[in-house]
Amino acid sequence: MVFGTFGAVEGEVVTVIFYSQALSHETNAEVLIIMRIMRLKEVMDTTGLKRSAIYKAISEGRFPKQVSLGARAAGWVADEIESWIMERIEERDGEEEQSTRN
Repeated sequence: MVFGTFGAVEGEVVTVIFYSQALSHETNAEVLIIMRIMRLKEVMDTTGLKRSAIYKAISEGRFPKQVSLGARAAGWVADEIESWIMERIEERDGEEEQSTRN
């Protein structure tokens, strides 16, 4: 359950904080989750993809969708971008493993 959402903008870095309750089955303690939002330039720098490649991959369902931050602003959840990168690494490692078996 989300009790409140607060955002902060520092340059191009956006941090969103969610307050949630009982995320762990072992405790009933409130948990603070900090979610970082990446703007397009940072996503491009992090992934090595150009703007057009990012939006094409989104339209094809191969890249995380952006989150609206306002009328003319959008960003991506940093954890989703990092997970996407890790999936590419796992695909690469799996392909390398397959080629060494053959």
